[in-house]
Amino acid sequence: MSKLEHSFKQTLSGAFCLSATLVCLTASSSAWALFSDDEARKAILDLRKSLATTQLELQNQIEKLKADNAELRGKVESLEKQGEDINNSQKTYYQDLDTRLGNFEPRSITIEGVSGTVQPGEKKAYDEALKAFQAGFCWKVFSKPLLASRPLLGS
Repeated sequence: MSKLEHSFKQTLSGAFCLSATLVCLTASSSAWALFSDDEARKAILDLRKSLATTQLELQNQIEKLKADNAELRGKVESLEKQGEDINNSQKTYYQDLDTRLGNFEPRSITIEGVSGTVQPGEKKAYDEALKAFQAGFCWKVFSKPLLASRPLLGS
């Protein structure tokens, strides 16, 4: 390539850039002329009104969500209280049931130094028999069942 060709290409390239710039400037000035001042002001006011309406709607939605959140929080607290009450009721119920069933289970008891397992009614019968024996009523307490279970000598 000669210097002349190179210089010609640079000139042509510069001219193309200059013409492209002029075309862009002309097009952009016509874009600014799409709206007159009155129309632009009206469009801005409409946008502001729309924005204010949208902000008001969003604020109302936020307030409604806050109220719903407070209501749900109250329901959660109520349900937690009910759960605690049910747990306490069940605990009391099962403790009472365990106590009542414990009355029917054999127990380990130490009487006069002797340890043993006794049935639920045996301790009470032992205490009654001991009281009767100490009071001298042994014959009255045990005579009827013993006589009824033995055959008579003369028969």
